[in-house]
Amino acid sequence: MAKPLEITTRDLEDIQAQGFELRGYLDAGAVPAFDEGVTWQVVKGEGTVVIFMENLEYVSSAGIGALMGLDRQLREQGGKLILFRPPGRVRKIFDMLGLTRILKVADSTEQMAEMAGVRPSADGNDGRR
Repeated sequence: MAKPLEITTRDLEDIQAQGFELRGYLDAGAVPAFDEGVTWQVVKGEGTVVIFMENLEYVSSAGIGALMGLDRQLREQGGKLILFRPPGRVRKIFDMLGLTRILKVADSTEQMAEMAGVRPSADGNDGRR
């Protein structure tokens, strides 16, 4: 039985991004909740959105379509989507479909910060590129 999708908002002020943690299944039944949960962010025009995927158990083709649609919307507005730590099974699907060449996928906080356009300064504080 599919586990309902839970979406939790996470603030990422240090990299000037908005984060969303996903838990459960991102399937056809969950796409409307996903769209509703992130659309306001796209409309708001914030540049970077990070999707925390560590607790995502399953993604269907409809879920992949929703991620691709969000990526397209953000790019059209000059923003970017970063998928953070997709679990093994989800990552394997992304790799098999070639999505890791199209979408930004980060496996560490350092990669996430770099993809968001933040790098450590000489004094160890984060600075915008």
